[in-house]
Amino acid sequence: MPTSLIKRIGIALLFFLILNALLGRVETQRAKEELVDTSSYDALTPGEFVGTIALAGFRAMAVDMLWVRAIDLWKEKDWYQALTVYRLISKLQPHFEEAWVTNGWNMAINIAVSKRQKGADAEAWEWVERGLDYLKEGISRNPKSHYLHYYYGWLTYRMGQDEYYRARFAQDGLDPLEESYLYLKKASDLKGPHYAYDNRLAFLFHEKGIWEQENGNRVAALEFFKASKSHMERASTLIPDGPPGSEAHLNFLNYKESLTRKMADLDRLIQELQRS
Repeated sequence: MPTSLIKRIGIALLFFLILNALLGRVETQRAKEELVDTSSYDALTPGEFVGTIALAGFRAMAVDMLWVRAIDLWKEKDWYQALTVYRLISKLQPHFEEAWVTNGWNMAINIAVSKRQKGADAEAWEWVERGLDYLKEGISRNPKSHYLHYYYGWLTYRMGQDEYYRARFAQDGLDPLEESYLYLKKASDLKGPHYAYDNRLAFLFHEKGIWEQENGNRVAALEFFKASKSHMERASTLIPDGPPGSEAHLNFLNYKESLTRKMADLDRLIQELQRS
């Protein structure tokens, strides 16, 4: 065997050993900081365990290569091939939150929409359920992930805005607005004060308030509107800013102005309800 080839193999082996050691240190640190679940559920299934052992230090590289492939498939709108690749990524690295989120979205939005466009509503709903169930599986693997809770909550809300899906949720005994609130609230509790999460919760409380008002529940509507305003106020103090003249600063000003208008509208609504 040529000496140059032996050197290349040696360098490659050294690289993978270092990569594997670094991956182990990252996972250990994440566990120490309680960013991942260390319960029995977090253990890999037998099939996943065997695959992980077989790959050893190649696992990180395999995930990177699969992720690049998934991005290409996404650009090509090859949703079903992407589905397979994302699932494999989640098995190899169950703490890779973006894979759970992207694939859940792929099923509940991309594939479901393609089914609706063909008039296959029942099949579309099945894909919505699969997408939401997939995100729930990700949450089970990563119970302290505010990111996964947030996307499950927001996706549930978005699906619940569709009349057909809302009816299917009801058949399963599920209120998408309430389900969305529970998961967005959990995301906010896990993350702490955050302008995007508080803004979503404010939006959701406003929706709940409108629903209660339309159903003649004035007291309940008033409480939801007050909660909505409270989250808006907190969001307005947490908007990230940037240097004057920058795009970040312009976004800050626009977002601030939008929240200020919404809070003024809520103030008027709250006052009207209090007078009635």
